[in-house]
This record gives sequence, structure tokens and C-alpha cells, in this order.
Amino acid sequence: MVADPIFSQKFIDSNLLPYLTKKFNKNQKQPHLAEIKCKWHGNFLYFIACYKNAKIKINHFDCEEKFARLEYQENNKFSVAYFRHTGQWFNLNYNNGVSLRECFKMILEWPHLQPIGF
Repeated sequence: MVADPIFSQKFIDSNLLPYLTKKFNKNQKQPHLAEIKCKWHGNFLYFIACYKNAKIKINHFDCEEKFARLEYQENNKFSVAYFRHTGQWFNLNYNNGVSLRECFKMILEWPHLQPIGF
């Protein structure tokens, strides 16, 4: 099963968003995680966290940050990486790729593969 954007977005909507997003708080001073989306670029599927400032009532996101990356290798296997504070991607499985289901499980369970800010 190759990761198509619709399948990946369903995973985000049904698993990541309910678990990671908080209810909107008007008194919150810092931007909060408002949405998570995915985007293909070449062989890479990026998971992007969208943050919104509670003080600004404009319908756009203040900041978008990539927090996890899946790299398609072959035979429906993916390499999983997270974005480090150094500005570099760090691969968690170098030699062998893992299935898409395993990638999604890793994103749910490993804090390194989740967006910051909660």
C-alpha cells in the first residue's frame, strides 16, 4: 500500500488530530497546534504541524513546521525520520524500511515524531 495523500490525511484526521490538538483557548498567549496535514515532495511524505495564534482572529496559520518525514524506498517500505533542533532530519531506520502501518504506529507512539507545543 503506497501512501496516498487521502489515506494519510484520514490517518491524521482520525488518529493524530484528536490526540494532539487542544481546544482553542482565547486567553492562551502562545500559538497552539490547530491542524496537521501531509504533503508529498519527491519520494518524501512530510507531516506538517500548523500553528495558530489565539490573539489574532484571522483565518490563516501563523506558522507551519514539518515534524515527521516518510521516505518511500521500495516494495511499499518507508524510512522514518524526525526533524531535529539542529535543522537536520534524523532517520530512525537506516537499512530496512517499515510498512506504512508501522510508520503510522511510530508517529503515534514516539514523541520524537510528534509536533512540539503541547
